[in-house]
Amino acid sequence: MPMQAYRASTAHITSNLSLWAAIFGVVTVVLCIARYVIGGGDHLGDLAALSGMIFGTLIMMKSQEGYVAPELDETAA
Repeated sequence: MPMQAYRASTAHITSNLSLWAAIFGVVTVVLCIARYVIGGGDHLGDLAALSGMIFGTLIMMKSQEGYVAPELDETAA
């Protein structure tokens, strides 16, 4: 049962990469602004960094969508 839930959640995220990337981009910007306005919010900075890392990972996954690796020539080695 746990693997079924895991596969369902990853399928949901990979089918909606643009939506999730936009959500985490907005969350990152909001947390950065809140960190700037509040000033001493160390936890807000940590959350902004975390959401920024997730945002970057989603952007990298989106850029690899549809990529087909070239065939390797076995005799060339």
